[in-house]
Amino acid sequence: MALLLTAALGISALGMFDPYNCSAFCKGRPANLSTAVPNVMLLSDSIGAQGSGYFTNVRAMLGPGPDNGSAVLGGGILGNALVQHTGSYGGGICGTSYGVVACADFWLGEQLYDVIHFNWGLHDICAKMYAPVTPEQYAANMEALYQRLRAHLRPKGTLIWSTTTPVPPSYHNRNNSDVLRINAQMAALFGPAGKHPEVVLSDMYGAVVQRCNRETAVATPSTCRLTRQLSAEECVEGQNWGCNVSSPGGNATGLWARGGCRGEFQCGDSQVSCGEGSPPHPASCQIADCRRAAEAPAVYPQSADCDVLQSRGVHFSDAGKQYTGIIASSAIAPFL
Repeated sequence: MALLLTAALGISALGMFDPYNCSAFCKGRPANLSTAVPNVMLLSDSIGAQGSGYFTNVRAMLGPGPDNGSAVLGGGILGNALVQHTGSYGGGICGTSYGVVACADFWLGEQLYDVIHFNWGLHDICAKMYAPVTPEQYAANMEALYQRLRAHLRPKGTLIWSTTTPVPPSYHNRNNSDVLRINAQMAALFGPAGKHPEVVLSDMYGAVVQRCNRETAVATPSTCRLTRQLSAEECVEGQNWGCNVSSPGGNATGLWARGGCRGEFQCGDSQVSCGEGSPPHPASCQIADCRRAAEAPAVYPQSADCDVLQSRGVHFSDAGKQYTGIIASSAIAPFL
């Protein structure tokens, strides 16, 4: 099968795809394909692998089946398919896209799939843990990978490229700026504006950022501070005063003070008295600076982590694995 693929691609020797002999480290042959339901292969690093990634969740949602690849019974919430994940690879340079290209035929076997959902990128921007890979080398390897995956598709099969997920600012072996770079590179290769527009684009990066921004937005600090307490009741930010788009118990926006709190506040360049009690101390005070703070853009992944989804460096929490599994499954399900 490998030699047939080589001939089909016009390549004289497999060595052109494997200059570092990474094929010697490939492990994990696929199970026999199902003859009853569509066959799906997930190709990714540990972000999508079993245990560390979203594979288990995707398999549950799209239809778990016996390991021997026989007919899948019942199906999952979103579909009914036999879902597998590619095997393991070597270390160093063989843990980068060089190793993925070298192992692709081994992982996929002499078989044709209905859907191949793939991503690779985080290893190629982490020279400390693997090996340096230039942007040009990465692009060339991903083109080579595309050619190999396409040869393993059924006649009406589908390739789905999933964008590389973010790097949080607390993680020091990689930079999110490199994630943005490789995602931009792949947008020029895959998807509607790319060289290969038939490849479906699934923006997992964007989905994770959007969800995490809901969390970081809650923690956005206000621009208001209490400068003088006027009430006997202690004023505690977040309990009886704060800075919201909608104040508790009303439709007003900006600074609010309730529950016995009354005081003088500094909001940006403005000073205002606010709180329960006799005028001129209204419970809700229209302060533009406060409103802007409440509506400020979230800062993940530029300057804030997102522990609710991504609590293990670049890897995801259990909730994060479930969420990324939903994203991947939703991308795959229409093509089953």
